[in-house]
Amino acid sequence: MSNPTKDIFNQPGEEQSQDPYVHSWKAAWKKAFNYPEETVSTIQEKIHLIFNYTDDFKEAPNIDLAYEHGRKLEYKHELYELKESKTRKLFSLKKFYEDSPFYRNEALELIKEIKKYYSFPEEPIIGAKSENLVSGEFLDSRDKQVYRTVKIGDKTWMAQNLNFNVGDGCEYFQEGSGYAKKHGLLYTWDAAQNACPEGWRLPFDEEWEELFKWFGISFDWNIIDNPHNYNEEGDLIINPLNYNEEGYQAMINKGINGFGIDFGGYKANGLFLNQNDNGCYWSSENNPLTAWSYTFGRRKGEEIIREVVPKSNGYSCRLIKK
Repeated sequence: MSNPTKDIFNQPGEEQSQDPYVHSWKAAWKKAFNYPEETVSTIQEKIHLIFNYTDDFKEAPNIDLAYEHGRKLEYKHELYELKESKTRKLFSLKKFYEDSPFYRNEALELIKEIKKYYSFPEEPIIGAKSENLVSGEFLDSRDKQVYRTVKIGDKTWMAQNLNFNVGDGCEYFQEGSGYAKKHGLLYTWDAAQNACPEGWRLPFDEEWEELFKWFGISFDWNIIDNPHNYNEEGDLIINPLNYNEEGYQAMINKGINGFGIDFGGYKANGLFLNQNDNGCYWSSENNPLTAWSYTFGRRKGEEIIREVVPKSNGYSCRLIKK
C-alpha cells in the first residue's frame, strides 16, 4: 500500500516550489499525518489535527485523502475505546466487526482474546434469558405505588427499590420525584423492617446467594471463614467472589431481564456517598448493632462486596415475597 504522505510530497514539479500555500499545507499535513495514534487520546488528538487541516486547506491536492484518513481514524478511535474499556463490551465489538469498513480483523482478534477469559458455570446462565422469567406487578395498598416484580428461580423479587416513607430512619439521597421513582428511599436497617409491606421482607443471605448463582456468580465461604486469608487490618487478601462478567451485567441491566440492581448510592456517617457508582442493599441477617449487606459496584474489583455494617447506615431495600 502506498504511503499517502510520501505520494503527496513527491508530486512532480512541487519539490522546489516556493509557493507559501504549498509549504503551509505540506507542513500542516506532515504534522497531522505523523502524529502518533497509539491510544484513545492520541487518536482523538490526531483526528482534531486532520479536521483542522480540512478546514484550513480546502484547496490542497490531498483534501479527499485527508477526509478519508480522518474517517478511518474515527473507526480506529471507536475500536480502541472498546479495547480499553474495563467492561470489554463483546456485543459492541461484534457490531463494530459487522458494520465497520476498517479494522475488522483487529476487532475479530479482540473478540477472540476477550472470550478466552470468560469463565462460564457448568450450567448455562439463565439470568441473561428474559424468556425464563415471569414478570408481574405488586400494588402497595398503603400508598398505591406499583412495583415491578420478577420471579427468579422459585422466589419472587421486587424489581425496583422500596420507596415507602415510614418517617424516621428513611430519606432520599436527593429530593425530587425523579430520583424517588428511579432509586427509592435509603433506610436504616430498623426502618427497613417497618417499611416492608405485608407479605414481603428483606432477603436472607442464602436468598442473595441463590440470586447470584442464578446469574452464574458465587462466593467461596471457606475463604471468608479462614482467618489466614486476612491481613493485619482485617481485610481479605483473597477475593471470595467467583465472578462472571456476563452474569453480572445481566443482573444489573434492567433491559436484559427486568431485575436490575440499582446504583442509588448510600448514607454512612451522616454523608451521602457514591450515587451512580454503588448500590447498597440490606440482608435480613443481623446482630444487635450491625447487619449484613451487599454492595454492588461499577468499578472492577468492586462488583459485589458482602460485609457487616452499622444498622444506622442508609441503604436501599430490594424485597422478596414471603
